[in-house]
Amino acid sequence: MKLPELFQKIDVQIPDAEMFGRRNRPYGMPPLKFDRLKLKALIGDQRENLRTPTTGIASLLLKYKERESSVVSLDELNDGEEWRILQVQGARTRRGSYRVACSLEWQKFLGESVKAFAKDDDAEVRLLTMPPLFMIENIDFAVLERIGLTYQAVQNVLGMRWSDELGLFVTDVYKNKIL
Repeated sequence: MKLPELFQKIDVQIPDAEMFGRRNRPYGMPPLKFDRLKLKALIGDQRENLRTPTTGIASLLLKYKERESSVVSLDELNDGEEWRILQVQGARTRRGSYRVACSLEWQKFLGESVKAFAKDDDAEVRLLTMPPLFMIENIDFAVLERIGLTYQAVQNVLGMRWSDELGLFVTDVYKNKIL
């Protein structure tokens, strides 16, 4: 099954967001209501009303209380055998993103969510890739140190390593595990 069709599949088991709750929230900030977090798998035009610009052909959007909080976007290459992560970013809305950023390790949650889709029995993907920071578009405005940590968190969750041959971070996908 190709990425767009897989993102429309209803029964993919995503990770429990509570596992990614931060213990060191800012003083006075109440804990997240994890039942108000929603992960939406979106393709193509389904993303046109988002306030956060996206790229690629599909995105996983994390929402809190129906407000955008963060997004990871992917492209599909090599006839569905490669998924390239092109974007890992907090949403461009203060109301939805700040509370989630302070209370949830959202980068790790989104990385685990990508992994859940990639490991699905119907997925045709065999390789997850991510370009290095200097090749990622639309991050000029971001604080590079912080954005580097964001992408690195996803790379770590997925067990990505640098490939000199491809000039990308890569990990192989097997249905029972990602190596």
